[in-house]
Amino acid sequence: MTTTGHDTTPTTNSVLAAALTAHATGYSPIPIRPADTNGDKRPAVPWKPYQTTPATTDQIHTWFDQPGRYGLAVATGVGNLLMIELEGRATSHLADLTTTANNNGASALWTRVLTGWLESSPSGGIHVYVRTTSPTPGNEKLATRPATQEDHADGYQGRTVTLAETRGQGGYTVIAPTPGTFHHTGRPWTLLAGGPTTTPTLTDDELTTVLDLFRSLHTPTQPPTPPAPTPPAAGTKEGTTPGDSYEATTTWPQILTPHGWRIHHEDATTTYWTRPGKTTGISATTGHADDRDRLYVFTTSTDFQPETPYTKLGAYALLNHGGDMHAAARHLAHQGYGEPARMSTDTTVIDLPTRNTTQNNPDPETPHTPTATTLLHTDDANALLLARQHTTTLRHITDRGRWATWDGTRWRIQPTTGGLARELAKTTARNLPENNKTAQSHKKYSLSAKGITAMLTQAATIPDLTTTTDLLDANPDLLNTPDGTLNLRTGTLNPHDPQDLCTRITTTTPDPTHPTPMWDTFLTQTFGDTPQGHEVRDYVQTLLGYAATGHSNLHLLPFLHGAGANGKSVLLDVTTTLLGDYATTAPAAFLMAGRQDDSAIASLAGARLVVASEVNITDRFDEAKVKTLTGGDRITARYLYHDYFTFTPSHTIILMGNSQPRITQGGVSLWRRLRLIDFPNTVPADRRDPDLAHRIITQEAPGVLAWIATGARTALTQGITTPTSVEQATASYAVEEDHLTRFIADCLTVGGGDQTRAHSSQVIVAYRAWCANEGETPMSPQALGRELRTRTGTRTISSHGRRFYTGLTVTTPDPLDLTTI
Repeated sequence: MTTTGHDTTPTTNSVLAAALTAHATGYSPIPIRPADTNGDKRPAVPWKPYQTTPATTDQIHTWFDQPGRYGLAVATGVGNLLMIELEGRATSHLADLTTTANNNGASALWTRVLTGWLESSPSGGIHVYVRTTSPTPGNEKLATRPATQEDHADGYQGRTVTLAETRGQGGYTVIAPTPGTFHHTGRPWTLLAGGPTTTPTLTDDELTTVLDLFRSLHTPTQPPTPPAPTPPAAGTKEGTTPGDSYEATTTWPQILTPHGWRIHHEDATTTYWTRPGKTTGISATTGHADDRDRLYVFTTSTDFQPETPYTKLGAYALLNHGGDMHAAARHLAHQGYGEPARMSTDTTVIDLPTRNTTQNNPDPETPHTPTATTLLHTDDANALLLARQHTTTLRHITDRGRWATWDGTRWRIQPTTGGLARELAKTTARNLPENNKTAQSHKKYSLSAKGITAMLTQAATIPDLTTTTDLLDANPDLLNTPDGTLNLRTGTLNPHDPQDLCTRITTTTPDPTHPTPMWDTFLTQTFGDTPQGHEVRDYVQTLLGYAATGHSNLHLLPFLHGAGANGKSVLLDVTTTLLGDYATTAPAAFLMAGRQDDSAIASLAGARLVVASEVNITDRFDEAKVKTLTGGDRITARYLYHDYFTFTPSHTIILMGNSQPRITQGGVSLWRRLRLIDFPNTVPADRRDPDLAHRIITQEAPGVLAWIATGARTALTQGITTPTSVEQATASYAVEEDHLTRFIADCLTVGGGDQTRAHSSQVIVAYRAWCANEGETPMSPQALGRELRTRTGTRTISSHGRRFYTGLTVTTPDPLDLTTI
């Protein structure tokens, strides 16, 4: 959207010029505050609205007309913009990336990327900007390496150091020519090549190739101690296990090429592989780690779990024995690998056994399962064994103190007593060895209630098993269904993936080919077969679709209003049933004044559609609560007897009622959210079907959910346009409920500038008298003053110890004669 309110001639304000160029290219500029003690790169305005809709050129001029006031950022994802960052500590690898691109046959693509739009950051990193043809993915870490002693000496506390990552949908990035005053180093963002107008556009395959180049820099985190023989043999003092023998005598080509893998190219230390079924590009590496030769796979299109290091034995077991390490070891022993070991009874420090047969089981040695230094007969050893056996099927939600288990379609949150997590722990304990008295005693203890609890307590802090509430159901575009995970933005249905961390699921899978005659008839009877009726019907479809997503940036509060038997309940009953766990019903009077319920607010975490129904004619909105729950900002709440936690809202609240609740102050922010949708068509008593909702659900559910999903895609890709009839109904409601506007119209004359003034006491007395006559509850003098300043532009001044409102005149008979004061 462009305007003509500002001169568009060339300007020496380089930040403003860059912002206007980015805007004209289809990107979304955002102003950034100068660096201070609170940090740097901080947006100067609430920036979530600009994740979807760029500011106007008028707004851009307002932000950047004054040089040096704000720095410049752009929202990634808008205009399909993706930023790839090579961190300052990794820029020495730029030549390696170029070499890999040349060896990969991607030199022309790499040159196009590096000359399209390239910048350097104040910290010495390189920012590569590209445009995607498909919807821009979210932020992703592409490559890390283990932290070194030098890193820790410099004050870094983490276990891994990021080398390359992206900024995509939902993020933002500062761009040149933002000066050094906006970064704690004092150094600026610098343009190295091209700019927004020359951003290279990449196909999906080209983007994958470029991201794979950066992924090739990744060095997996290794176990903190040297790996012990695999698989272990309790009490082994001498001899070579089949696994060790296989590792020492077998090459990666011998393991991988029989299964269709081929070497793409090699350098001094690393071999780059292309997966089966792919003719170009890099899918994996071997030889990249310093301490042990492991396979590291980037792609999700193989049997290997991405971003997980595999030893030769782990890869062999997965490719040939479905991940069963014991079966692999037995087969290798039959093939002559390994030498018999002499048993001893005095060994206490050994590796842990595993009975995991999960197909995607990675190498049993993970960063969090030390081997040669773990005591076998301890709670910690039991916990590590549990973690190894259930890395992909067990999670502990740390801020809720609850376990979750993967059932193949979603993560099921278990009761506070442990539920299925305790059963998994029992299974682990039941499979412990009994080869000597010490092992028998430990197994007996491990199977006790105390032992099971101790195992779970120790496992609850293992990093591979932990997650938080805010990470569950966090992708707002995904809707989990019984047959797969639906991307509401693209309409694609993908296989279930535990890494999506979905805990919720719909009751059916959408099918756009499934007929919905009852639903179509119901919608026509409810909204009418007129152009206006069709407009409202389409609007409701996009609203319900938007409510099925996890987005909350539109800050809407739809209010379905009308007398009974007009379709409101059927519409929402069907929708909430089909959305399953994604929909919930709020307690009675949830948004009304006088009700406080932290547990009810906490239950909104991860929810999508929230129905708040049946308000009474005497109810009054809790306007502050409405703004909090529909504003999009992070919310803090707690469940009964639990600690407070903070979550990012993913819900849309839809209010339903036969009566319109009172609104006392009715500020702009409340009316900006509210959408009054009238349901005027009452179904005659002799034509009502009390089982209609049930019949639609049982006979037409797949088609109706597809209708909702279509509304979601429309909302995400085209936005939501409010019909004129809804705007008019909402405006009428505002006039009826906004008593302050009526008071201003009845009792005040606005205008006249600073020379016209009314004593503040005159205004307050006139206001209270008017409220008493109208049956309204007056707001406080402070709130009255704030609202008058917002709505009329009045100022408060003092003269001779008295306070006046400028630009106002009281026109009603003065109940308080102040002329002599």
